[in-house]
Amino acid sequence: MTLGVSVEEIVRTSTNALLQFKSEWARVPLSAIARVQNGFPFKSASFNALGKGKPLIRIRDVGKKGTHTFYQGDYDNEFVVHRGDLLIGMDGDFRVARWGGADALLNQRVCRVVVTASDYNERFLELVLQGFLNAIHAETSSVTVKHLSSRSVNEIPLPKPPIEEQESIVAKIDELFSDIDAGQQSVEDVVAALPAAHASLLDAAFSGLLTHEVPDPAAGIPVGWRWATVGDKTLSDVEAGLTKNDAKRKDLPLLLPYLRVANVQENELVLDEIKEIAVTEVEARQKSLEKGDLLVVEGNGSRDQIGRVAVWDGSIPSVVHQNHIIRVRFNETVNPRFALYWLMSARGRTAVVERASTTSGLYTLSKSKVKSLPLPVADRRTQDRIVDLIDEEVSRLAALATYATAAARGAVSLRQSILAAAFSGQLV
Repeated sequence: MTLGVSVEEIVRTSTNALLQFKSEWARVPLSAIARVQNGFPFKSASFNALGKGKPLIRIRDVGKKGTHTFYQGDYDNEFVVHRGDLLIGMDGDFRVARWGGADALLNQRVCRVVVTASDYNERFLELVLQGFLNAIHAETSSVTVKHLSSRSVNEIPLPKPPIEEQESIVAKIDELFSDIDAGQQSVEDVVAALPAAHASLLDAAFSGLLTHEVPDPAAGIPVGWRWATVGDKTLSDVEAGLTKNDAKRKDLPLLLPYLRVANVQENELVLDEIKEIAVTEVEARQKSLEKGDLLVVEGNGSRDQIGRVAVWDGSIPSVVHQNHIIRVRFNETVNPRFALYWLMSARGRTAVVERASTTSGLYTLSKSKVKSLPLPVADRRTQDRIVDLIDEEVSRLAALATYATAAARGAVSLRQSILAAAFSGQLV
């Protein structure tokens, strides 16, 4: 559906700081300073993603540096968009942005705004316009997708300070935004480096660098360590899970909570939705999890997700596990988190993928394959020390990621504050 009240009424009653302009400024409808051009309804039958024809801008492309859609057919040059043209998405979020790609066609439900007044700065329009669009969006009713009309865009009562003041405001905003961009890029660089830092940490842990142990180049582990397998009977007990689709289960006497593949993520348990399964008393004893059990995801079509691991935290009593999760219960010789970090390391992951790969191109683990996975074993004291060091560093990396998320939110708020100050006459 579309707008049910006038744009003028929305602006008049709005408490949005981005619409509270300096009282001395005049107001003019957008149609007085710019032309709104609606996109053309190009036939979707002529669309392709093969690069044939002319690039085509659809709503989802507004704000992006290009498009993956092409139109192969005749078109009028009037609808060719150039880099830097100001566009508005007319459905969904009503986003305004400059086109950042190569010349492309203006499709329907995307409009172009072209400033026609010599005393109105195009960048000022770009900065001020999104606040109005957000206010209109908030007042637009919708059953599925919200729609914006070019009539509403034309009616937007824009502020119109003197052109010299517009240019001063634009220059100051761009200066401040540039500083924010530089800060955001620094944060993004840190976030981008986190996976590599995590991988290096695990590599150092199992090569002896983390604990300053002497490496054994021939064995690939520190001197004094030994190689074993996950299923070594002197170290562990490995158990497959329950088949949940067994028709006989509906008549079984016990109903217990159970873990599914979705509950076991990489070094993380997602327990917001736990289902139940009917089991026998024998199954309840054999398949119940204990705190410290290592959980290995047995089946997944994705190379990156196969064999992901987590350690059970004991937070749900009498919980069992389905057949796509394999449980490894180590004795006191092995710290389960030591084994977890090994299987998350580059060498551990290589071993998992090698055993999981099939001739059909799919990836699947079985109980026997999990048992055959190589496992480096240090003395328990060294294992505990390594786990503590990794946990500490992982917590630090997680804190950095949390900070980066908060910084991104803060940057958005800071931009809004700068715009509010600029439009109320407090910035310059």
